[in-house]
Amino acid sequence: MMINLKALTLYGFNGSIIFSNATCSFDNDQLNFIIGKSGIGKSSLLAFLSGIPFKTSGEVYFGDLKRLFQTQNELIQHRRSVAYIPQQLNLFNHFSVDQNIKFYFSQTRTPFDTTLYDALMEKLTLHTKKDVLVSELSIGQQQRVAILRALMMKTPYILADEPTGNLDPKNSKLVIDILDEFRKQFGTTVIIVSQNFADIPIDAKVVEIKNETLIHH
Repeated sequence: MMINLKALTLYGFNGSIIFSNATCSFDNDQLNFIIGKSGIGKSSLLAFLSGIPFKTSGEVYFGDLKRLFQTQNELIQHRRSVAYIPQQLNLFNHFSVDQNIKFYFSQTRTPFDTTLYDALMEKLTLHTKKDVLVSELSIGQQQRVAILRALMMKTPYILADEPTGNLDPKNSKLVIDILDEFRKQFGTTVIIVSQNFADIPIDAKVVEIKNETLIHH
């Protein structure tokens, strides 16, 4: 499903303009990457798309649904359709890997896909860490747990803020390949913020935030 920005202006928390009057689309035909200098607002754009309130003007559509992010009910419905992986991973350090993944499903009573879970645990090389406390994992392993949790939600949209930031080149490629495979299998729209150009496949869509505009590459 497509995300459309129409004449959108996005402001930072300090009131500065991140970009203005931007029209842009992100779809599931390829991976989508957002790039730009550090501090320019890439993470803010992703956070806004996840449903975190920002000052804006213009329009945002998720599929055919116009999102205003103005009511609590709308925010709740929107966040159920989006898996957001922030840089701060928001894992429970006193829970095991398995407990971290299954906690969301126990709270929302969402069906749990055991077959997918086992396959992703294997692909992300976490299968031997299932019962290990998150606090005992490396930062790179914790990052893969957060990615696994997002994938398990099987939402129409995945928003990943530098998901390979703490990974070595081998695991970075592994994660990007898994996100791309997931996109193809489930029709998921995947948007990735990255500062590592080596992560970006040649056929990906790239949007750069620069000089208060969105530039398509």
